[in-house]
Amino acid sequence: MKRESVAAGRFYPDSIQELDSFFGKAFKTPHKKYSQIKGILVPHAGYIYSGNNAALAYSCLKDIDFDTAIIIGTAHTVALNKCALFEKGSFITPYGEVEIDENINKKLINSDFFEYSLRAHENEHSIEVQIPFLQYFKKNRFKIVPIVINTHNEKILKGAGIAIGKILKETNSILIISSDLSHYPPKEIAMVSDRALIESYSMAILNKDIEFFSLAYSLLENKYSREMDTAACGFSAMSCGGEAFIEAGFNNFDFIQYINSGDISGDDSNVVGYACGVFLPYKDMSGNIKLSENEKQELLSYARKSIEYTIKNKKKMTNIKSERVNFNIPAAVFVTLTKKGNLRGCIGTMKPNSLLIDAVCDYAYN
Repeated sequence: MKRESVAAGRFYPDSIQELDSFFGKAFKTPHKKYSQIKGILVPHAGYIYSGNNAALAYSCLKDIDFDTAIIIGTAHTVALNKCALFEKGSFITPYGEVEIDENINKKLINSDFFEYSLRAHENEHSIEVQIPFLQYFKKNRFKIVPIVINTHNEKILKGAGIAIGKILKETNSILIISSDLSHYPPKEIAMVSDRALIESYSMAILNKDIEFFSLAYSLLENKYSREMDTAACGFSAMSCGGEAFIEAGFNNFDFIQYINSGDISGDDSNVVGYACGVFLPYKDMSGNIKLSENEKQELLSYARKSIEYTIKNKKKMTNIKSERVNFNIPAAVFVTLTKKGNLRGCIGTMKPNSLLIDAVCDYAYN
C-alpha cells in the first residue's frame, strides 16, 4: 500500500523547491560530528516552529551509513494497546517514495508488543514529518519502519523497546524518536518542566532505568497540571525508544538544543516545547544530579522555610515552585536536624518518589 502524504502543505512545504530551500538553510550550520551514533530525538511540529531544531540532530546523521530508519512517533488520532506498524508498501512525500522494511516488520510482529494498523498511520503526522529530512541527504536510498504508540503500559513499552534494540544490534539501522515536550503552559513553566524532563531522560538512559523518566514525567505533570496539558506528548515513544537504546548499548544521550514555540511566534502565553539530541555508545559517567554550591545553599534555605512555615501556620507548606532545573528532577533525599553540631533527627528515603525541592520541603516538615 502506498501511504499518501497528509502533512505536506500543513506541517511542511508541499513542493520540492520549497523543501530544498528550507533544508539548504537549516543544514547550513550543522552540529558537531560524532564518530558513532545510533539515533536521535527530534520534535514533530510544523517546520516553521521546530524544523531548525530537528535539523541540528539530523545534521549528525548526514555522514552515517544506514539501510533502515526505524521511526517511533506518537499516535495522535487512534488509541492503541500495542505499538502500531505499517505492514508493507511505502510512504510518499514531495520527494518521492520510501519503502517499508518488511523484513524488520516481520521480526517485530512476532512479539506480543506490536500490531499492524493502517488506521493508526493514515492521518498521523509524527512519522511523516521526519522522512523529508532523511530524503534530503539520503535521497530515497533507505527504508523505514514506521511505529506509532500512545499506550502507557510499561510492559508493552519495555518489551517493544528491547525488541527494537535487538534489531538495532542485528541490522544496519538507526532509530529516530519523534516527540514534542510540554503542551500549552506559559513559557516560564515550559522552560522549567521541559529542561527538567530532558535532564531526567538523560539520567534515566545513562542509568539504564526508564522508570526514573516515567517518574519524572508523572511528577512534573502533576505539579504543573493546572498550567499544561502534558509534560511530553511523545512520552510513550521516548520510553520505548529509550529502552531500545539501552538494549543496543547506546545509552548515552547527548542533548543538543531546547526551544519552544514562543521563541518563534513571540507568544509566550501558551507554548509547546521542543528538544533534540543524539544517542551515543555507553560511556561510564555518573547519572546523578550535580548541584552547585549556590543550589545546595538554596535547598537548605527551602528546608528551613518549610520548618518555619509549619511552626508559624500549623500546616504544611504547599505549591512550592522553583525555576531551577535541578530542583525539578526526582531525587532520593535525607534531611537532618542538628543542634550545636549534634544530630537531633534524620528522615528521608533511598528511592526517589518526589521532585528534589518537594522532597526536601516534605521531609523537613515531617
